[in-house]
Order: sequence, then C-alpha cells, then structure tokens
Amino acid sequence: YRRAYSQASTVDSAFSYANRDISSVLTSSMSSSGASSGSMSSSVAKARESLRGYEQANTKLSQEKAMRDSTVKKQLQTYQKRASAYKTYADGLLKSAPALGSFSTACSKTPYTSAYDSGFAQAYSTYTDNCSKALKQLSQAPDKDLAKLGTSMGTQISQLADVVSQLNAVGNPNDLDYSDPNWDATYQKFSDLDSQLTDVTESLQSSVRKFQTSAEASANAADPSQALSALTDTLMRKAR
Repeated sequence: YRRAYSQASTVDSAFSYANRDISSVLTSSMSSSGASSGSMSSSVAKARESLRGYEQANTKLSQEKAMRDSTVKKQLQTYQKRASAYKTYADGLLKSAPALGSFSTACSKTPYTSAYDSGFAQAYSTYTDNCSKALKQLSQAPDKDLAKLGTSMGTQISQLADVVSQLNAVGNPNDLDYSDPNWDATYQKFSDLDSQLTDVTESLQSSVRKFQTSAEASANAADPSQALSALTDTLMRKAR
C-alpha cells in the first residue's frame, strides 16, 4: 500500500505538470498578439509530453498490487474513468489551440472607430472579413465549447458585417446635406443602424461570456483530481 500511495502521489504531480502546460498553451493561444507557429508547436509538444507522462504514471499505478484490494480497485476504476475523460478533454484543447490562436488574433481587437469616422466602413470590413475566416476555423475545433463559440460568433459577425454595409450605404451623417428633404429619414435610418451595431457588438460579448461559463463547466467535469484524492486517501489509510 505504501508503494501504491507513493505512485499515487507521483500521478498527482504528473497531472499538475500536464495541467500547467496545457493551461500555458491556452493562455498563449488567447493572447491578442498571438503566438508564432513555432512557439505554438513547441508549447503543444511540451504539453503532449506532460500528458503522456501523466498517462504513464496512471498505468504504473494501475499495476500496483494494492489495486487488487476490492475497495481500492473500485476507487481506481472510478478514477480511471475520470482520467480518461480528462485525456479526451485535454487532447481536444490541444488540437484546438491553433484555431483558438487565429481567433484571438483576428477577433479580439475590434476597430477603435465610430460610424461618424471616415475610415469606419473600411476598418470594420477588414475586421469582419478576417474574424469571419477565423471563426469558421474555430467552429470546426475538436473542443465542443470552442466550436460552439465559433458557430455563434460566426453568425453574429455576419450580422455585424451586414449592419456596417448598410451604414456605409447611408453614408457619414457629417456629410449629409441638411437642406435635403430626406435628411430626417436618412439620419433616422443611420441612428437605427448605429443602435443595431451596438446591439450586435453586445451580443458578441455575450457569446464570449457564455463560452467562459461553459468552458469552466467542461473543465470541472473533466477534472480527475477529486477521484484521485479519494483513491490516495484510501491508500494512505491502508498503508498505516
């Protein structure tokens, strides 16, 4: 039991290393400046190596003689299911990292301009084109939460592009001719579209918040720590 307890502690350390390296990949991917392809590949490779170390530690733990004990065996099986779920979850995140990086670079910085500025339409057109491409890639990511984010934001970015196109057609209100009999109607249309622009922008922010909530829930659901802790505590008691 002491040897098994020692191995369980090794598993716990290996899990911490894997979790740390995977979190590092995600942090780098979510940076608005983005990570270089070489840096990203290196970070992902390091995380995969840590994940393999965790799996190998799990294999050694399952081979310990103490696992023949009926109570320990039952807890081991519970833990193994959680560990398998974590492996699937982590693998999906690592495979999704490049798409997440592209999304962060293309979509995180909305143009710092308003519909009253002369360069508004061009700035937003470039933004929506680039972001739309990144979101299409993200919608196909293995991680279900990221894929859902890509799909929902993809629809909203298309709506944003449509509103910007309509605003561009109306024209800059600063350039409208006040003597034009249609001035009031034109300005009202501009005002309505400007409000729609705000609404769509807020919906994009809402999608990100929903993603953050669902991603946290998925991470908690895949976390094997509690099951490993229960197994470790049992081994520690039996080792006394």
